[in-house]
Amino acid sequence: MNVRGMLNNTADVYSISTSQDAIGGVSESYASNPRLKGLPCRVRVLTGREVQALGRDRENSTHRIYFEGGTVIQDADRITIKGRNYQTVFHDDVDQQLDLVQVDAERLL
Repeated sequence: MNVRGMLNNTADVYSISTSQDAIGGVSESYASNPRLKGLPCRVRVLTGREVQALGRDRENSTHRIYFEGGTVIQDADRITIKGRNYQTVFHDDVDQQLDLVQVDAERLL
């Protein structure tokens, strides 16, 4: 299945990194440079009924972002599209054939 025609935006994906201070405290921050840049994607807003998937509530999910199959997205990634930031909540290979990656994300204000 070719999904490229429906992907009408581009996204940058940032990975989280952790560091430890001198007294053992851990802090998390996102890299200043994206791990993946200019990925074709499509974003859609979810309604309240659509956030339940695979038997689990995804009440934090506010948006669903689609990428081409084979795109590696991790649950802690931050995605930036048109200056808007989204925190990855869940990701899935939709048909288990590497055609389409679906990411449920929360819009960060």
